[in-house]
Amino acid sequence: MKTSSEIKNKIRITAKKASILAMKELKSFPKYSDVKNLLLEEVELSRDRLFWNVTLSFDPFLPTKQGALGLTDVMKVLGTKIQDIKYNPHRIFKIFKVNTQTGEVESMKTRKIA
Repeated sequence: MKTSSEIKNKIRITAKKASILAMKELKSFPKYSDVKNLLLEEVELSRDRLFWNVTLSFDPFLPTKQGALGLTDVMKVLGTKIQDIKYNPHRIFKIFKVNTQTGEVESMKTRKIA
């Protein structure tokens, strides 16, 4: 027979599902609905196994002039491949705390990179 702590610590939400839920939560905010270059940086299970800590990153919002070329247009003109693009030091990082039992996103915080 399973103890109450074994039942409590059984993970129902996978790391993959937690990542998808975090991405959906981010995009549900009007400010972040159209983020560019969204990347999954890391997923970590909390010590008590109650939460997934999901870190996402994306490029900051840059105002563009009407008719300006997008990144893919510039890449085509320059013949640049995606693997040649360097890290953007101004990327925004967000950490999401996702409940392993319910899948509810309980918090979103900005992660500061030193």
